[in-house]
Amino acid sequence: MKEVCIILSILSIITATVLYCHKVWTRKIHPTLSTWITFLTGVVLSLVTFLLASDWNFKSNFLNTIDVFITSIIVAVIIARGTKKTHFRAFEKWYLVGAAFIIAYGFITGDAWHSNLFAQGLITLGYLPTIITMVTEKRNTESFATWGVSEFTCLIALYPVWTNGDVLAIVYLLRGIFMISLLLALMAYYELRAKRALVHQTMIV
Repeated sequence: MKEVCIILSILSIITATVLYCHKVWTRKIHPTLSTWITFLTGVVLSLVTFLLASDWNFKSNFLNTIDVFITSIIVAVIIARGTKKTHFRAFEKWYLVGAAFIIAYGFITGDAWHSNLFAQGLITLGYLPTIITMVTEKRNTESFATWGVSEFTCLIALYPVWTNGDVLAIVYLLRGIFMISLLLALMAYYELRAKRALVHQTMIV
């Protein structure tokens, strides 16, 4: 059962990545390169600290390992498609500063376990620009297909990770499930709000 869940989650995340990269390549979406570089920084930092804390046990947190590869692929596709500008906004600069502090903390204290928890907090903060954009613009700016498949991936991967009993791997997945669920809820809210506004406008006309 564990092996089936692992295979399904890997296929699911590959599907989400292909969908996203296709939208980037066909210019249906225009992601910011700097945003994905900061996200890549977060998942790499998370993986490295996890491996140091778990004696290089790749299998226990396989989804974090895959996240590093797919995020790298997305960054490469964005660059290949011509989006090479890496102007970092204020939030992204502070994000990288936070990553530097976590690295420094890990080197000074040798505490990879808590460094990994700090990395989870950093990745969580990485969702804020997307959330703030939707709240500010009062509309859905994201893809249900991509985030929906990502949520499915995390839910499927939770079983084998939970049975392995590695706390840090479980935290990584629960963090992802919570933040993606929040994002999907906001997306659904603004989609429903837009439909209601359209119906109301039609009735007035």
